[in-house]
Amino acid sequence: MDDETLACMNAFMSAAGDVLRLALRQVEAEAPGSVNRLHAMTVGGGLMSITAVAGACTGMAQVHVQVSEPGGQVHTLLLAELQDNTQPAH
Repeated sequence: MDDETLACMNAFMSAAGDVLRLALRQVEAEAPGSVNRLHAMTVGGGLMSITAVAGACTGMAQVHVQVSEPGGQVHTLLLAELQDNTQPAH
C-alpha cells in the first residue's frame, strides 16, 4: 500500500470516528442512557457500521450509522444527506 493510499485511509477513518461521536451525542441527547445500552449491545456481539456514499458528479453524499444486534435487529443512529451546492447543475 502506498503512502498516499494509507494517508487517505487514515483521514477517512478519522472522519468516520468523528461521525460516530456525533451520532452517539445525538442519540444520548434524545434518549439519556442510550449510549450505555449501545455499549452493552456491542460488547455482547453487536456491530456498529458507518456507510458513506458519495456521487462526485452530483455533489451529493450520504452517511448512515447503524447498530446491528447479535440477533439481527438493526437500529439507525444517524442518516444524513449532504448536497454540495457549489457543483454545476447537470
